[in-house]
Amino acid sequence: MWEPEAKTIAAAAFFLFALGCGERAADASKELAVQDTASEHQGIHMDTMESQKEDTIFLYREHTPELYHAIYIEKDRGSSPYAWMTDFSFDEADETAYREGLQYFLAQSRRKYHPEPIGLPQYWLPLFPHDGRFVLYAPSDRGNARKRIMNDSAFVFWYMDGPTPVPILGVDSVDEGTRELKLMRLEDPTHQPDRLIIHLLDTVPMMAVFEFVNDPHPHRYFLYTPVENAREFDMVVNYSQNKRSEYKFEPIDYTKLLGQR
Repeated sequence: MWEPEAKTIAAAAFFLFALGCGERAADASKELAVQDTASEHQGIHMDTMESQKEDTIFLYREHTPELYHAIYIEKDRGSSPYAWMTDFSFDEADETAYREGLQYFLAQSRRKYHPEPIGLPQYWLPLFPHDGRFVLYAPSDRGNARKRIMNDSAFVFWYMDGPTPVPILGVDSVDEGTRELKLMRLEDPTHQPDRLIIHLLDTVPMMAVFEFVNDPHPHRYFLYTPVENAREFDMVVNYSQNKRSEYKFEPIDYTKLLGQR
């Protein structure tokens, strides 16, 4: 099981409080700390249970009169887990959180802000190693989906309380396969920017290692693919009517992976 970027989550909670949403931020912090709760399941649609066929590969299954919890390999690209994971549309609350978040952080910064094209896909999904290949993951808690957005204005972390845009202060093309983004620090917008290096791997379909240079291990490296490639990968689905503990994947050898570029 992965842990979210600790400092980004703390900063996001502070931002929500600053916007007058302290109660929602407190609830978000509580939910982030407690993976295994009896609250309403927010991730996969209820028809997921019906999509499990006789030949479904289960990684875990528990079925009692009070609980059905299954972690399985989803291969049906038309299933509801694929539809949910590949949906990056904003509802009205998301639109408001994005707009007010971007305005708030820009108002706090003394740095010049110049939106510029990044030259990369906009919507990204995380990949995880499983049985010698990479897979997508539909988590028990939708706040752990780790969807990411890169546009000309911001790098967007999307947690359970909505999108948190981090203004992009600059973009450098290190070489043909490497971009470096300078991101505003959420905890101190007047401080030196954070560095995010996008390492494009020589793979088909496209994959990239996101390296958060200022973060310690194990929060420094993450593997992503553009949403356009989502159906090139099988998906591990963590299904239950209530939130359950997230599936623990094997660790990725990023030194080896980056050495293949």
